[in-house]
Amino acid sequence: MLIVSLFLWSAFATAAQNCDYELIATNPTLQVTDTQQVLQQNYNISRPSKSKDKQCATYRAFFGKGLANNYQRRAYLPSNQSILYNLHSNINMNGILKDFNDATTAVEWLQKDVPTSNTTYTHAYFISVPDLATQNSPAAGIYTDNVQLSIYGYDQDKDTYDFDFVMTLTITLVVNKKIDISIVDEGASFDPNATTKVMDFGFIQQNQELGADLRVVSNTPYQVKLSSSNNSVLKHTLGESIDYTIKVNGTGVSLANSQSNPVAVGSGSVTTTAGDKYNLRVRIIGDTSDKLSGLYQDIITVTAIAN
Repeated sequence: MLIVSLFLWSAFATAAQNCDYELIATNPTLQVTDTQQVLQQNYNISRPSKSKDKQCATYRAFFGKGLANNYQRRAYLPSNQSILYNLHSNINMNGILKDFNDATTAVEWLQKDVPTSNTTYTHAYFISVPDLATQNSPAAGIYTDNVQLSIYGYDQDKDTYDFDFVMTLTITLVVNKKIDISIVDEGASFDPNATTKVMDFGFIQQNQELGADLRVVSNTPYQVKLSSSNNSVLKHTLGESIDYTIKVNGTGVSLANSQSNPVAVGSGSVTTTAGDKYNLRVRIIGDTSDKLSGLYQDIITVTAIAN
């Protein structure tokens, strides 16, 4: 889903050739998603009656490089982390909109008509944002870029496009906080579909031990907590129990009172796409020799919290 917030922004400038175009544009805000997006962005433009038809009825719009200073445009966090985006003349993303001195083909500028004075025309350009998977899971936050938008009016008599005015567009890309976890076999890679795992001890015996890996993928600082439904014991349906312990990355963790008070077992910052690994080892410590036959079980819940 694409969410766009529009902030009206108008620019008035002294005309170099008396076109006196009036442009009401928007500073676009895009909600970045996991899939590639192409957003149409509209603006309104008009010219006064005093402007000359032969000089102002057609214009071209050019777009600067922005803070990246090249046409692989980037929006930035205050920490200087960045995310890719670009500007296009059409929804198919054929070509990239460029500045006056760099544009050489028709897909690298906007050429539009404003044939009648005192009339408002709506024109469009397009903003593309690659999917997050190709951008190495950028950190959550508000990314911005400033791009100069220049308008040049067409002088039919000279067959030239002459500078009229320039304004600055602020483009904002919002990456929401996101955290994913998976519980996989020891040594396995992150799997977004692996959110449950059964540790089956079979015919249970004292000192048996099984393991799994918890992997956390996050674009923001996070915390991981564990809680046990039975407060760190395996229970029979008739109420008998067997004690066990759990270690996280080799460190023992007490889940004795965790049913109502989950225990923090780890934290981290922005991860790679592979995620942070937490090795979980469960060991049976209770004597099983005289226990009632049947099924003993507990449920350990993993909670990952985006800070």
